[in-house]
Amino acid sequence: MGTPALEIRRRGFPLCIEKARLITESHRQTEGEPPIIRYAKAFSHMLDNMPVLID
Repeated sequence: MGTPALEIRRRGFPLCIEKARLITESHRQTEGEPPIIRYAKAFSHMLDNMPVLID
């Protein structure tokens, strides 16, 4: 065991390409809108379009 930061480096962290793609897609569609609205719409777009995986 080590510090929390070392543990994260050892285990790695999950990276979701689909989430990044959906947020980028939303930000392109909402260009020119206030940042808080863009973030909200990006989050909504992500929740509407991201597949749900249950292990």
